[in-house]
Amino acid sequence: MKAIRKRNKTMDLIAAHGGELVDCVARGDERAELLAKSKSLRSLRLSSTSASDVELIAVGAFSPLTGFMKQADYESVVERMRLANGVVWPIPITLPVTEEFASGLSEGEEIVLSVGEDRPV
Repeated sequence: MKAIRKRNKTMDLIAAHGGELVDCVARGDERAELLAKSKSLRSLRLSSTSASDVELIAVGAFSPLTGFMKQADYESVVERMRLANGVVWPIPITLPVTEEFASGLSEGEEIVLSVGEDRPV
């Protein structure tokens, strides 16, 4: 009877789209700090679609995006189906806000994205 040897094989995973898997999920102390800070910030209630987009960005499903698209990426995707850096990306990922909400914001101001009355995402 022949002995069967098991070989230890390592399997290389394919690289994430854009070269690096994004992980924006806050954990542990960072999560606690962000939740505490969120109580003092203005809140934008998300639609179910936008809440889903936030989750997909956070867990890396939309890698290489680290947030909603800024203007340069948005325009490049609409015109060329590529991010501004050239990575193929066929659909714009944007955060819709009302003109009224946007007009009350200052550039660089932090806000809380929430689902429902008081559930930050």
